[in-house]
Amino acid sequence: MAEHIKQAIVEQERLGLDVLVHGEAERNDMVEYFGEHLDGFIFTQNGWVQSYGSRCVKPPVVIGDVSRPQAITVDWAKYAQSLTDKPVKGMLTGPVTILCWSFPREDVSRETIAKQIALALRDEVADLEAAGIGIIQIDGAGAARRVTAEAQRLGCLSAVGCGSLPP
Repeated sequence: MAEHIKQAIVEQERLGLDVLVHGEAERNDMVEYFGEHLDGFIFTQNGWVQSYGSRCVKPPVVIGDVSRPQAITVDWAKYAQSLTDKPVKGMLTGPVTILCWSFPREDVSRETIAKQIALALRDEVADLEAAGIGIIQIDGAGAARRVTAEAQRLGCLSAVGCGSLPP
């Protein structure tokens, strides 16, 4: 993995980019990867779902309270940053996207699950900042595609996505 990250950094520097990324070579999918590293999720062996075209994914299944037992992206981001003097941005999938592209529990509200995911990601952001990663991108692809009446009613897009949750 280190070699893939090194190649990504070298290529971006060659292209003259101002802000670099580590390339995300370790990630199988933008939601599955985070679900694998957060407590409260499981995955099926053969539960593939067509995402679009010929692309299929295995959505996480939320089975318990969501929490982050340890840092998820920090080590690879720190490694990438050590290879360059240019800023390397941290890349996270947002809480609404993780929720919208998962199978949620039915015994707790989606709002509760979204807040649990957001709190876990808040810890990841804090650890990235502490590691010297000054730019952090939180992808909200699921939120952008699924701005439903329910999401608006729950206030997920503003309360969770914009960080207005209490500490």
